[in-house]
Amino acid sequence: RTLLLLPCLGAAEPSAATATLRELLETSDDERVLCACLKMVEDPSLLPLLRPYLRHPAWAVRMLGATALGRIGTREDAELLLALLGDTEWWVRYRAAQALVHMPLLGVDELRALSAREADRFATDMLEQALAERRFQ
Repeated sequence: RTLLLLPCLGAAEPSAATATLRELLETSDDERVLCACLKMVEDPSLLPLLRPYLRHPAWAVRMLGATALGRIGTREDAELLLALLGDTEWWVRYRAAQALVHMPLLGVDELRALSAREADRFATDMLEQALAERRFQ
């Protein structure tokens, strides 16, 4: 039932929507509910609840957590996203790289410096791919 009602949050008053998302992120262990919530997170006050989902056992939750972090994360969250570039799941790495390159707080030169210090070749490749895609958007 929760999954059916979540899309209606888009029409709710923002503080009510945030309160509902907060409650669900704090209490739900349903992967589908968590994924639906992470797609809707827009309020930076939810960052403390969002960050732990980057280590969730389900790759879809980690992927959507990375995407959400790219929307509302802070400069400090770049380190969390960098760590996800080494995830075992390709989609998690890809979304983490996209999140990094679309974070408004990081410039291309800073991203290239982060990429250069990365020891994992796959992580570096993924970040370079996301930077190349950004140039064509």
